[in-house]
Amino acid sequence: MRLTDAGVTLLAALDHGAYREAITRYESTGPSSDTVETIWRAEVAVYLVRLDEAREELRRLPVSLDRDLTNRVRTIQAEIAFWDKALDEAREAISPVIQSTWEVGDHQGHLRATLLRARTELRRGNSAEALERLKEPRRLATVLGNDFYAGIIAHCRAFAYYNLGDFKQAGHAFVEALRLLKSSEGLRWEMSCRVVHAGFLADLGNYDESLAQLDDCERVALDLGLMDSALFARNNAAATLFALGRYAEAIDRLKDLLTWERATQHVYAEMSGLVIMSASLGELGRYDEAQSVAADAIQLAKLSDNTMTAFDADVIRHWAGARAGVAGAADSLARLVAIADETASENQKCESRLYFADAIAHTQPDRAAVLCREARAFSIAEEHIRLRTLIERIEATISTGPLRIGPNGELVIDPKAGVWPDYELTIEAVKRFLVLGAVRQSDGNRSEAARKLNLTRSRLHDIWRQLHGEPPRPQRGNQLAHAVV
Repeated sequence: MRLTDAGVTLLAALDHGAYREAITRYESTGPSSDTVETIWRAEVAVYLVRLDEAREELRRLPVSLDRDLTNRVRTIQAEIAFWDKALDEAREAISPVIQSTWEVGDHQGHLRATLLRARTELRRGNSAEALERLKEPRRLATVLGNDFYAGIIAHCRAFAYYNLGDFKQAGHAFVEALRLLKSSEGLRWEMSCRVVHAGFLADLGNYDESLAQLDDCERVALDLGLMDSALFARNNAAATLFALGRYAEAIDRLKDLLTWERATQHVYAEMSGLVIMSASLGELGRYDEAQSVAADAIQLAKLSDNTMTAFDADVIRHWAGARAGVAGAADSLARLVAIADETASENQKCESRLYFADAIAHTQPDRAAVLCREARAFSIAEEHIRLRTLIERIEATISTGPLRIGPNGELVIDPKAGVWPDYELTIEAVKRFLVLGAVRQSDGNRSEAARKLNLTRSRLHDIWRQLHGEPPRPQRGNQLAHAVV
């Protein structure tokens, strides 16, 4: 099947972002018997996330199409699966298209297919892998001079860098994306980028600009009927209010969002909103509600195979539990910090430490001080206004009270005005302060640390194990006695 000049023009226009005119034409016409027109209508429907309409258009197509059109239709089918949250299906559907477009030299088709593969990883929260997979479509967009797709790719890169806590690279990518999308499309993708960029601005402390941009994005999205974009705009506005410490306002925005969300079934906006809501509830001392909402976010994230959001929600759930005095919650936070060090982003490594420190600041100020010191080693701790505020709160907490950290890092026991510290917690704090401090000053050499504290190496090792939640080693004499018996 050969494309007519009109067909080439229609599809090429979409390839370069001419959706404003396309939407007007789509709304004013109905289904067509022309194959290319039908494919064009399916693409516009996908752009508007009218997935049922897109499927209906594709059902009208003949069984036999030439290779180029077949690849294009399969790409549309993969994009439908992507927007329908069937990420495994989208990945499986696009893989043969990537191979086929490469074999026939269809550079635009290959660009679009490889970009979708990268977007599936970004949607799963695998930002580092997404950045790696974005390299090929980025190269092709440059070769083809396609500003529309170059803008989408820059937007995805900005989002990935933002998730990873690399604010410098994210800032550069946002500037590129907004410039290219404004000039080439000026509609949905530009608005989506502005929504994410507004969250970025809030993290940099530009709150007024962030909220104004989000309100404008929500209005435009609703005018276009793009409910998912409107939801994300509302969501990020709540995140900005959260960063400002206006927790009740954030919850009010999200209550409406979640009611609206459950009607539209947009799981990604919902689970992100649940994380912000649970953190806001925790900040207001509503710990039971915070844990319940965080548990819902974890469930949705696992169903969507989004490990990043599941981890964030788990941190909030155990932070709220520890603040409420739930047994084992602080230990769970320690475990999450260890997991972050193995698999998570720099942002999550920093944030998990700070929530752990905040949970134990009153009872274990020495340990909280170490966590804050580690968190400050991440550049995002200074770049991210909310994290900086959290550090300042923790450090204020650990520097007051009958058991506290002094200005020179010393452990202070000071029962002012008859307020005495908890005996067991204080004894454990002294052990940690002495043993961990001696080991740190000995560059990790426990034998040298034992000498500093006038302890046998065996005794220090036992204390070390206890401080790290491990049982002391059994006495050799007891082992022999049991063996004789």
